[in-house]
Amino acid sequence: MLRFIHYIVHSAKRLKRINVMFPIRGHFYLECDRNMAMVNQKVRVEVLEDWYQEFESCRKKPSPFQVIEVEQNVIRDWSTYFTTFYKKKCPFPIRPIKEFEVSRPHNGLVRFRNSCNGSWETSAIIAGNQINNDNRTIKQNEFFLLPRAYEEPLPVSKEKYQDLQQLKPFSGQKARDFFKNIPYKI
Repeated sequence: MLRFIHYIVHSAKRLKRINVMFPIRGHFYLECDRNMAMVNQKVRVEVLEDWYQEFESCRKKPSPFQVIEVEQNVIRDWSTYFTTFYKKKCPFPIRPIKEFEVSRPHNGLVRFRNSCNGSWETSAIIAGNQINNDNRTIKQNEFFLLPRAYEEPLPVSKEKYQDLQQLKPFSGQKARDFFKNIPYKI
């Protein structure tokens, strides 16, 4: 996520600054929490289409949830693209971070802090040989399309496939058909 945010600010130049704050654990009563509470988590769901139906029907007001099915050709290989420009491993521990910021004046750097009112620290996330590389910058009104992340559904392990086959008798017909046709590694 950090590399993608840096890309949006510095390469795509879509925003001037992105500031991310991680809330302290607890009850915040945010809208996303209230929305997830509307989903009946005890409903019998066997295949993805069942979740689509549940999400679309669980809220009526102010408007029903809109479920957008993502096709495989939409998923792009950002990880491979980012490894050419960014450091392979984050140069600072992510877990204790409470806030981080990426802004245009700090090219190649991320500012972060470990408490809500602590001092800011900076760290470089661009690979050393890419700091002044203009190839990663997209010009105004240009579009860069990454290759697909994968061309066909990813296979599950043979053991997982065998486990799913044993569970088929306890499933409905749609789930049995889905589990029968799932790709697996040989």
